[in-house]
Amino acid sequence: MGERFIILIDLTEHAGDLLTYAADRAWGSDIELLLVHQTTVVAPAFTDIEIKREMTQLANAEARKALRALAQECIPTAVKVSYSVSEQALPQRIAHLLAQPFHHLVFVGMKGTGLFKKLVVGSEAINVINTVDHCVVAVPRGLRTFSQSTLHVAVTDKFPLNIAALNHYLRFLEGRDPRIVFFHLAAPGEHAAGMLEQVRELAHAFADRYRTEHAIYEGEDPFEDIKRVVRDHTEEVLVVQRGSRLLTDRMFRRSLIDDLVYEGHIPLVLLP
Repeated sequence: MGERFIILIDLTEHAGDLLTYAADRAWGSDIELLLVHQTTVVAPAFTDIEIKREMTQLANAEARKALRALAQECIPTAVKVSYSVSEQALPQRIAHLLAQPFHHLVFVGMKGTGLFKKLVVGSEAINVINTVDHCVVAVPRGLRTFSQSTLHVAVTDKFPLNIAALNHYLRFLEGRDPRIVFFHLAAPGEHAAGMLEQVRELAHAFADRYRTEHAIYEGEDPFEDIKRVVRDHTEEVLVVQRGSRLLTDRMFRRSLIDDLVYEGHIPLVLLP
């Protein structure tokens, strides 16, 4: 079974960063890049069905042309590239693509949004992360080199770590020899002896294949504490169990994962 990156491209000014990042990993391997774009056709409510179909076909053709131009600019010719352009909603289309016979990773770009957009508009990356039952890699804008020397794997007391999904992601890092730090973020005064044993056991279980460490961090602000754990945003990545949600932002009652995606500075791997 082959390997394929499903890369969600919105054709904004930062799309080239995401493509270059994924292509950097795919270069020199058999990984195929599948560029996925959702077109949006705005038409008056009473537009004739045939006219709207023609408008959609034209929009899809223009988007495919733009994707090809972007790929020629950002992806080495030795890397295999294919395209999927449609007006269909992304979660449904991604589910269909994931059913095809490949080992997949899904890539989304994080632009970093302002507070107004966070509260009013939302984020397509958040929608994908919340609905796609697969490993999702969320890449900050400006990051163009796939260099992951350290994986910080968050472990919580309520949601067991998805070991199968973590191993699935690690298969794409073969030859990279990353260091893996299993950690738990403890609240002040939390009795963390049980979690210390859990992260120690995880580190031991992976020690035959990787350089591993374990740690317990204590802090009052989970958002800022995570940013202190991941110090080098170009060489390190934060791995988070999607279902755990870790802790909740007190002011807006949003998940920590959502906040990290909206902030858009730390590379994230979201396990299903």
